[in-house]
Amino acid sequence: MMDACEDKYDRSAIDVQPHPPYVEPLKCWECGVDAHVRHGNADDLDSKSSHCVKNPGKDHGPRCPYDLERRGKELVDPSRTVVRRDGQWRLICRPLAHPGTRGAGKTVPDQSAGDRASGTGKAKTSEEAGPAIASARRIVRLLEA
Repeated sequence: MMDACEDKYDRSAIDVQPHPPYVEPLKCWECGVDAHVRHGNADDLDSKSSHCVKNPGKDHGPRCPYDLERRGKELVDPSRTVVRRDGQWRLICRPLAHPGTRGAGKTVPDQSAGDRASGTGKAKTSEEAGPAIASARRIVRLLEA
């Protein structure tokens, strides 16, 4: 966030006591949209840490990296393993139709000694496991930003 004096602050400045170092009004340091702070609330799953939020009715600039809606749409649209429903990111990784059958999915080496001893050797996973893991990484990067 950028304050009225055009000094830049990250979210760690929000909870500085007794007074935060920034001077309101605030704006996004990337695109300049009007913003405000939201203090963390451990009871609200969507707001565990303090952060800066654009003001209602305002939109980030067209390529602003803090535009969660646009970046989320760019993530979800081409992916077959991510959907956004009811404000939550959801990974889709359908199980195998017939577990243990040939060609049903990727074969991964088994790590447990018990299965090696029983002779099963390899375990099958969903064909979407790799893309789902990659999508999860992209979601984490998006939310960390």
